[in-house]
Amino acid sequence: MFKWLSSLFGDSDTLSESDDLEILKSIDTDTLPNDLKHMHSKALDYDPLAIFRLGLSYYNGRGVDQDYDLAYKIMMLLVNEDADAEYYMGEICRQGIKGKPDYAQACCHYAAAMHFGMPQAKVRLKEVANITGDEFWLTWGDEK
Repeated sequence: MFKWLSSLFGDSDTLSESDDLEILKSIDTDTLPNDLKHMHSKALDYDPLAIFRLGLSYYNGRGVDQDYDLAYKIMMLLVNEDADAEYYMGEICRQGIKGKPDYAQACCHYAAAMHFGMPQAKVRLKEVANITGDEFWLTWGDEK
C-alpha cells in the first residue's frame, strides 16, 4: 500500500496502464457536470493531474456530492506520485471516513507528503502525532 516507502530505497513505481483504475470506471458519469466528465475521461487515460483534480472534487464536493471515501480511493491511484494527493489522503484519514479517524494512516500519508517536499505536511503530522502521543511520529522529520 505504501509505494512511496519503496521510493526511498530506489524502487519507483509510477502510474501505468497496469494499475487498477476500476474505481474510476465505476463512477457514473451521466450525472457529472461537463468539466468533470472531461476530467474523468483524462483520468481514465492515466493523467495524474486529472486523477488528483477528480479526487479533490469529491473531497471538496465541487460539482459532485462530497464523498471522502471515493476521494480517498481515487487519490490512492497517486500514492507514490503526488505530494498533494498524499496530503489530502492524510486529511481524509485525520477527519475520518464515515466519522472514524485513522490517525496512524494519516501520519503515514503526511510523512509521504513530507518526503515529496510538502512542508505543511510536517505541521499536520505533528498535530496528529500530538493527538496520539506516538513518539515515532512526534520525532519524524526532525532531522530534516
